[in-house]
Amino acid sequence: MYINQAGLVPSTIFWEKETIIIKTRPHKKAHCRQRYLRGQKTTNQSHQRPLKPVVRDLVMTFQRAFLFLVLLCATVMANVDQQHKHFLKQHVIGKMTTQACENQMRLLKLNGPDGKCKVKNTFILANPEQVIQICTGGGTPQGNNLVQSNNAFFIVICTRTGGDSHPNCTYKGSSATKNVIIACERKLPVHYDGDVDIGTTDGK
Repeated sequence: MYINQAGLVPSTIFWEKETIIIKTRPHKKAHCRQRYLRGQKTTNQSHQRPLKPVVRDLVMTFQRAFLFLVLLCATVMANVDQQHKHFLKQHVIGKMTTQACENQMRLLKLNGPDGKCKVKNTFILANPEQVIQICTGGGTPQGNNLVQSNNAFFIVICTRTGGDSHPNCTYKGSSATKNVIIACERKLPVHYDGDVDIGTTDGK
């Protein structure tokens, strides 16, 4: 073993695959020790690197969930738009007389849940914008997405009088001026629920 003139023995420290000879002066010993501790810290940090795949998996999971929500919202919006267009076609018309019921029902080929000609259908004589206004502040909420119009509308009611299937069904028309009750989704009318006399609420 080699002993230098100061009577100290050199020693070695392994730090990140590097051999460091600590010089015999005390302040150099402290300096080398600090470097060794920093090496330990770096080594500890390297043990944390396997956590990165976990973070990556979490990010991918959130991305999939976000994409699913976007697709779900798009599907709901498309469904509401389709219901709205069907409502306008079935219940909203600019001009119509009671005598036109049979021709109009034959043209639309409306059927009931039993597959037969629809027993009764009501037409609101207005433009689409006037009916949409019921859902955007021009009506009184009745619960379950139902809204009663604040203004009265002229309506034509077509009632089946004979036949089961188109084009053999016959209809008789009647007219009235009433407040209408419709279902609204995303501030769009999607269903005709009924009508009430002027000045009444929900048929009462």
